[in-house]
Parts: sequence; structure tokens; C-alpha cells
Amino acid sequence: MPPQTEPSLQLLSTSLFRSEGYEAPGYESLERSYHRARVIGRHHGLTIDDILSLTPKFWQSHMDAIVIRDIVAHLLFTIQYNLVAGTIGPYAMKRPDLRPVMEKILNFDVSACFMLNEVDHGCDAKNLETTATLQSDGSFVLHSPTPGAAKFMPPSMPIAGIPRIAIVFARLVVGGDDRGIRPFIVALGDGKEMCKGVTSTTLPSIACGRTLDHAITSFNQVCLPSTAMLGSPKKPANMRSQFLTAINRLAFGTLALSLAAVPSLKSATLIVGKYSLRRMVSDAQGFPKPIISFRTQQLPIMHALAQSTVLEPFANWITAQFSDTSLEFPVRHALAVIFKGAVMQYTQESFGDLLERCGAQGVFIHNQLAEIEGSIIEGHRSEAYNNRILPHCRPIVLAIGHRMAFEAAVDAGVDSDLLALFEVGVIKTDFSWYVENLGLSRADLYEMECKAADSILPRVGEILNRLDKMEPYLTAPILSAEKWEKFVAERETVEGNAFFDIFNGGDMRSKL
Repeated sequence: MPPQTEPSLQLLSTSLFRSEGYEAPGYESLERSYHRARVIGRHHGLTIDDILSLTPKFWQSHMDAIVIRDIVAHLLFTIQYNLVAGTIGPYAMKRPDLRPVMEKILNFDVSACFMLNEVDHGCDAKNLETTATLQSDGSFVLHSPTPGAAKFMPPSMPIAGIPRIAIVFARLVVGGDDRGIRPFIVALGDGKEMCKGVTSTTLPSIACGRTLDHAITSFNQVCLPSTAMLGSPKKPANMRSQFLTAINRLAFGTLALSLAAVPSLKSATLIVGKYSLRRMVSDAQGFPKPIISFRTQQLPIMHALAQSTVLEPFANWITAQFSDTSLEFPVRHALAVIFKGAVMQYTQESFGDLLERCGAQGVFIHNQLAEIEGSIIEGHRSEAYNNRILPHCRPIVLAIGHRMAFEAAVDAGVDSDLLALFEVGVIKTDFSWYVENLGLSRADLYEMECKAADSILPRVGEILNRLDKMEPYLTAPILSAEKWEKFVAERETVEGNAFFDIFNGGDMRSKL
């Protein structure tokens, strides 16, 4: 894969993306995110070939730093182009009648969502209850037979005036015969009101900061044309295989969504690193010195620097492997799971440490850290497997991911000092294993960490400057003294002329 670029940089100068600070959650902010998602989609201009062939352009669009400016817009983008366009794409290549729908999706003339899980069927989506019953004229009737059959989470209410459609997974019923789960293209609304028979109930916000307008969606005898179904109405020889084929873009999404960790960790590291370089405290003699002088401040930043430096070549290697269709799909899916597991471990731990090193400043949404943080194979199911093998699966996956990341970084020529600190960080995630199997002591690890940190410390500012290409996307006031002063000056400020004497009966006379 060619070096990562920041193709969306020019969008930041437009009125839609220009930001003077934190954008509080609300309908206006949500509506703006939808319009931004449309602009981002049109800016990248992904084609059916990009989406189905998984070109470098497809992967880079998911690592674009614009995700930092608007996480909601990024989620809408990846749902639209990976899950929905990726599901319809193979059928559109063989069915000319689907081409107009694909063009509307690719141009973001409609907002598309992916409806698989139900209120009562999350982890067991293969048992979903929504039905699509074939009629004598070839049409279908889509129906949610119980409250538990309503689709859970995907947004569906009218917003931003953009018509809304969905890929809805339903159980195909032909003459009373269950023929397995199929995807259907369903119109949800015209951007102003819901389509007849479609009900949407908005769910509360799931996290701090901006979030998607998650909803519960049900269908009451909704008529669908014969062209709505994707695939053959014939009963498959293997129901499970047919189901896994129908939802295979979820595996692609596992990797695509995880790629957002690349710009996210870089941005968080840059914010906390620059804040630590400029934030001063007084030493014992009363002289000011930056808080990054303390080892407790240095280590979280340097570990995050090491991880963010390793993460990019790891992402480039894993996406190249995933795009290699000569690999069996289960292998490619496993690669996606390994990447997600390893990357989520790095970022979650680092975000927590970085937030802590900013003190009270870290918890405020306007400094972006909390919002960035808030931004994934079935085996045999015998009791023995469940009790003795399953608990070890995650550590095994993570160990494989650590090795792959390290080797990708070596091949990419990553700074040896950062690589050494990354290695220490990996050991710390499962230190007991290394003690048991390599005879490593706590003192040994401490020395390894000190040596790597001492080598990096004199160059922290220089290494942070390598992340400066992320800065245009950041609005966090703590990045610089100038940004902080501007932020405070724009806050609501109150003054007065009151007098309250708490020691003499609470006299509240106004001062003259």
C-alpha cells in the first residue's frame, strides 16, 4: 500500500467542517454530521470496484483523519460504503436493475443503514424472527411478528432531509416454508417522514459526546417489490453457509472500523504530548518546568507514540493481506479479528493513561480525548471446549496480533527506540506469561522500559512533530496557549455587583 495521505484536508476550510470548538450533541449537530458524511463520501468517490476489490483507496478512506473532526460522520460513511454498498455490490454487477440504487448509495443521495440484529437476537442473529413472505405476484411482505423481532440500533428516523433506505435481513418464507435469511433493500423514509408500515423509536444516547441516532425499527406488513430481495429464493443446501455468505461484509467492517484507531491514537498522543510540553509547574526552587519532566507523565505519552508509530505499518500490512483473495475467507476474517483485538487493546489502555495524564482537562469533551476514546469463529461448543479452550482464545489472538504488528513495524523500518518501547508495552499486557516462560523479572522489565524511554526522551518533541499533519483536524483547546486563551474568551462569562454577608444574617444588599 502506498504511504497514507490526508485527502480530506481541503474539506476543513469549508463552512460545513469549519469548527471553532466543541460541537455540543443535539439535532443540529447530528444533522450536520449527515451532511458531512455525504460530502466525505463524494470526496473519496469510491466505486463498486474499490469496494468489492478492496483497493488501497478503499482502506485509506477508512484511515482518513477526518474521523477526528466528526466521528458520527465517519460511522455513517463506513456503514454506507462498506456494509450497504458492499452487500449490494456483487448483485448489482449481475443485475442492471440495481445499478440506479447503487449510484444513489455511492453518491450519498440516500442514507443507507444495515439492519441485522434484533431486540431479542443479538449474538444469535441467525435466529432472527423478521419475515419476508413471498406473494403470488412475486412481491414480498416484510413483517416484525413480535416486539423482540424489531431491528435494534441502526438509525432510521428522518433527518437532514436525506431519503433513507436499509439492507434488512429477514427470513424468507415461501408457501409456509422457511428458506433461510436473505437481505432485502427496503425504503424507510423520504427524509421527511417514515414510509407506510415502518416504525422507528429513537434510543437514548449510548455514550458521552456526539453519537448516532440509534433506533428500534419494526415493520408492519410492509409491501416490497420483487426486486427488493438479493439472491435466489431457492432453499439453500446449507442454511448456515448461506447466512454467513449473506453477512460477509461484517467481517470487512471488523477491519474497516478498526482502522479509525490509526488517526485516533495519533491525535490523542499529539494532544496530550503538546499539552505536557507547554503545561508548567514549579519545582522545589520555584522555577517553572514542563510536566513532561516527570517520568510518570513521560511513559504514557512515549508508549502511545510507540504504539501509534507501529500501528500504521501494521494496518497497511493487514489490509494488503485482507485484500488478497487467494487467501481463504476464514483466514482473512481471522486476520481482521486479530487486528481488531490487538489494536483495541493498545488504544483502550493508552487512551485511559493519556486521559489521566491531562488531569481535569482530560474529562472535558471539548478537548476531544473522551470523545475519541468513545470512538470489534465460531468454534465447537462442547462443555470441554467452553471451559478449557474458549477462555484462552482472546490471549492467543492478541499474542498473534502483537507478533504481526512487531514484524510489520520492523519491515517498515520503524524507529528502533520506539520499537523497543512497543515491545516493553506488549510484555506488560501479559507479564505473568513472560515471567513463567522466559524467566523475566520485574527488574528486567523496568530496566528495558527505562533504557527505551531514556533513548526517546530527548527526541519527544521531534517525534511529536511527526504527527503535526493531524493538527488541522484537531480543535482541542489544550493543544496550545493561544487556543486555550481563545477558548476561554469565547465562553459565557458572568459578572455582578451583589453583596452577600454570610456572617451577619445573610445580608444580600447590593453594593453601591
